[in-house]
Formats: sequence, structure tokens, C-alpha cells
Amino acid sequence: MAGANDPDSTIGELFSQAVDEGGQWVRAELAVYRRLAIRRALAARLAVGLMVAGVLLAFGSASALMIGLAIGLARFIGPVGGGIITGTIGLALAGLLIREGIRRLPTIAAPDDEGRNA
Repeated sequence: MAGANDPDSTIGELFSQAVDEGGQWVRAELAVYRRLAIRRALAARLAVGLMVAGVLLAFGSASALMIGLAIGLARFIGPVGGGIITGTIGLALAGLLIREGIRRLPTIAAPDDEGRNA
């Protein structure tokens, strides 16, 4: 194929060369962004894990509160206190885990923390 500086190059040849080089450039850019996305996803694992654990614990604690309330209404006293205490402690722990996960996430996903040469 004729080069860009060759005076005998046709418009079609030049256009074909530009398309080929453009395709290579696009593939290289996609590879850079893919590596960046993978790096950020791997760095966010702990924060996301803490948030998932907090949400699961919140679901379990809400279930414990409801079960404790149901048992307490059935017997009119004892199990309500146990259900409320268990649920409250679980919800507090879930809140702490979620808050810690949210606190860590912005530091990981900041847009200016990594350059293209990473």
C-alpha cells in the first residue's frame, strides 16, 4: 500500500489507511479503559463487600424483629424484648458496615486518581 507521503496515493488508499489506523487506535483505547475498569472494580471489592454484608445483616435483623414481635404478641411478653434487642444490635451493626463501605467507595472511584499511563 502506498504511504501518505507518496504523491501517487489515491484517495481510496489514503482513506483505507486512515480507517485501519483508526481501528487500531480505537482498540488500544478500549484496552486502556478496560484495564482501568478492572483495576477499579478490584479495588472496590472491600467496600462493596462491606455494603453487601450490611444489607444482608439488615434483612436478617428486620426478620428477627418481625419474628420476635410475632412471638411476643403470641405470648404477650418475653420474646419481644429478645427480638427487639437482637434486631436493634443487628441493624446498628449493618448501619456501621454500610456507612464504612460508603465512606471507602468515593476514594476508590475518584475520576482523577489514575492516569492513562497506569
